[in-house]
Amino acid sequence: MDTTACRYWVAAALTILFFQNLFTPRAVATATASVQTSAEISGDVQLAPSNVFASSYEPVDGLPRYAVDGHASTRWAASGLGQNLTLDWGTRKTVRQLRLGFYQGATRIYKFAVFSSDDNQSYTSAGNFKSSGRTSDLEPLIRAITDVAEGVYDGLTLGAEATYAAEGVEGQLRYDPMSMRPFLSYPEGAYAAHWLRIIDSAREKPIFAHVNWFQRDHTDGHFLWPGYRDNLRPLLWLLRLKDGDVTGRRTPVGILPTPDELDLDGVQVAPDDLEVLLSIDVDRWRQEMGFREEHLAQFADLPEEIWAAHRRVAHDLDQAAGD
Repeated sequence: MDTTACRYWVAAALTILFFQNLFTPRAVATATASVQTSAEISGDVQLAPSNVFASSYEPVDGLPRYAVDGHASTRWAASGLGQNLTLDWGTRKTVRQLRLGFYQGATRIYKFAVFSSDDNQSYTSAGNFKSSGRTSDLEPLIRAITDVAEGVYDGLTLGAEATYAAEGVEGQLRYDPMSMRPFLSYPEGAYAAHWLRIIDSAREKPIFAHVNWFQRDHTDGHFLWPGYRDNLRPLLWLLRLKDGDVTGRRTPVGILPTPDELDLDGVQVAPDDLEVLLSIDVDRWRQEMGFREEHLAQFADLPEEIWAAHRRVAHDLDQAAGD
């Protein structure tokens, strides 16, 4: 379940309007609100089920009250364009944070708007937002993979935003094997076997890398990395790693730079931002492994080396989580 947070409104009620079709068979959301009153300066306030209303919902397992019952296994569900969810406190409060969780939010981007109201009749726009999806915050600044099978496996599970060439929906994240799904001319399993055979036969094995220049801060939305010409800095680190000049820090999903290995001379990156850029969220990655397994299961005749790589990464993530 992916989350996105929005902050600071004074209102008696908030309505969240979803712009696009909320995906078949159902759209889902879980909301937690933190409110501030004169008697309570901080702390999460659980909304009573009677204070939650929806434009529509699926009977039995998609009721509006499930959006705020505190259970990740239950959620509000509705289908179709223009669905909305209203959170009503009954009295005027300062809402200091609204956190939304979306079903399969790690593989999709949801676009929505928030409106505030004091009387549940007239509403003021509080802004347009979109959920983070997978690629914007799951991936670190750069991670390197030296194992051939794990490198091909990682390429088969690349995530990208849908394009018209792929007959996708704008804003929706989907898996895009080797960033060439619209152009594959024969089954993915055969491609994987071909890549493994050709790359593994190379006299000097390549190093694989995944970069993310666009990670944002969840509080104010600023980019954590300056980008543009400074993107050369992680790439230079990659070359030094390939040459054995640096060792990096090993994680279950690849090798990451340490702060002292990156050439940061002349670039301004806040220490807290750099920590996020050079780390992984183990819990999010463990969730991602389930999505990857579903994705790979579509492909017939996938080489066992790919499944073995998947199991190794999943096992290492479980070990990192202490399970």
